[in-house]
Amino acid sequence: MSKSKTRKRPAHQPHGQSGNNHKPTAVAAPARQRTPLITAVIVLIFLHGALFTLLAWSDLRTNNIKVASLYMPLLFITSAADVIAAAALWYWKRWGFQLYVASTLVMATAGLMNTGYILVLFASLLPAIIAAYIFLPKQHLFD
Repeated sequence: MSKSKTRKRPAHQPHGQSGNNHKPTAVAAPARQRTPLITAVIVLIFLHGALFTLLAWSDLRTNNIKVASLYMPLLFITSAADVIAAAALWYWKRWGFQLYVASTLVMATAGLMNTGYILVLFASLLPAIIAAYIFLPKQHLFD
């Protein structure tokens, strides 16, 4: 008669647990794989914000006598906010996307008020619409 190599577990222990080594299983967080498309969008938001921050800063410094409109200061503030938003998006922060949308709305409004052309409004909002199309399906991954 051969002995069975399987060990019987006590009746009160559920399958998969043995002895006092019970560790509660945590629900696994979804994997945060940054796709190349998300990476490209974040890099473009950063570069766009950095470029316009430098342009607005240089224009504000050279024309420091008197700023006739609020367009250039708003361009500087919103483009700096875009750089901060891109950094937050890189670290999977939900408020980064909200900051990007808010700064885009402010810039679109300022551009429309400065020029009066509805095309400026569309051109300002289009990048945020594309970013929303890319980021909103991945919203569950952000903190």
